[in-house]
Amino acid sequence: MPDPTDPDLCYYTSQNGNLNKKNIRTGETRFIQPSSEAGESPIRTSWFTPWFISKHNPTSLYYGANKVYHSIDRGDNWFRLSPDLCYSEDPFRKSRAMTALAESPVKSGLLYAGTEKGALWVSRDDGINWIEISNDLPIKAVCCIMPSVHEEGRVYLAMRALDEDDYKPYLYISENKGVNWKSISRGLPVDRVNYILEDPVMQDLIYIGTDRGVFVSANRGNTWTSLSATLPTASVQKLAWAGDNGFLVAATHGLSLFTLFAEPVRRFYKSIAPGEAGFLALKSGKLPAQKDFQGDLNWLTSADSEVYWYQPTAGSMVIILTDQKDKEIFSTRFEAETGINRWSWNHVISFKEDTGLYPMPEIKFPAPGDYLLTIQGQGTIVKADLNIR
Repeated sequence: MPDPTDPDLCYYTSQNGNLNKKNIRTGETRFIQPSSEAGESPIRTSWFTPWFISKHNPTSLYYGANKVYHSIDRGDNWFRLSPDLCYSEDPFRKSRAMTALAESPVKSGLLYAGTEKGALWVSRDDGINWIEISNDLPIKAVCCIMPSVHEEGRVYLAMRALDEDDYKPYLYISENKGVNWKSISRGLPVDRVNYILEDPVMQDLIYIGTDRGVFVSANRGNTWTSLSATLPTASVQKLAWAGDNGFLVAATHGLSLFTLFAEPVRRFYKSIAPGEAGFLALKSGKLPAQKDFQGDLNWLTSADSEVYWYQPTAGSMVIILTDQKDKEIFSTRFEAETGINRWSWNHVISFKEDTGLYPMPEIKFPAPGDYLLTIQGQGTIVKADLNIR
């Protein structure tokens, strides 16, 4: 994890909470895992030990073992912030270590901690006092706590069974800092939930990563829709935002990273009436530059144009590009599916192979400028203005 303000510094961890920080410029690495204070038993950690950099102070680190530890100097020094939170009043919730730790992005010092057996705690004063808020929650491992970026009192919670033949989703929301919890897993398949992420633009829009994909809800968990049509079946362990919150990133266990352009999803839930087709988003592209005097193209300088729209009925569509004089420049067919569709174009109007001694294919592109893109078929007509650079 890169330091938010120091470009030379990054943090990394391995199993059981072995936390290190490294200076990328000098190569210096330092082991910064906290240790127990004098006279105390050694700290206990889980396989996935939670820790994070505070969004309110880039030098402030929090670390969850069986106790919460806090550093205000990037891990050089630590002090204990809590008692042993693995000793719940409920004997069935006693466990070895924490599995989740989070701070509200809205309120500094509003902390949540969860353990392997479902003991859940909140501190509203940066660790001075801790209150157990497990209430009627199941005795399952707390795998994700996601305080809201929109409301101070709102927090989401995901739990899952460890070492049990139980694959049901355990997903909850609280609007009062954990005093009361409401289940929001209705409608989800039998599939463990690993991570929750709130949309930073639309507060009712939330995403979850499960052992088989990604789901989205436009009403804070009352109903769910799969976002995994083009995502390989894999365990999605974490979700994050990138590119000024424009791209949803899904980190899988074993199949690398995948990104989703989020604007079409937001516009669909914001402006498309049920059963109606509609334009969602467009990314204008860029033509490739010439690489040398012979006219070779440097495709690395290009960017495809992309259009997103909602299609209520699957079927063949015609995509037409016209110029400012309503002259057709390019057309093609596209097999649309029911739901959100994406069409990507590299701006090639025609391509002719060259079979000469020094082959140079003939590629025709549209001139840079403004165009109208029309998508029609299956009773649908969608139009969008396209600028090609």
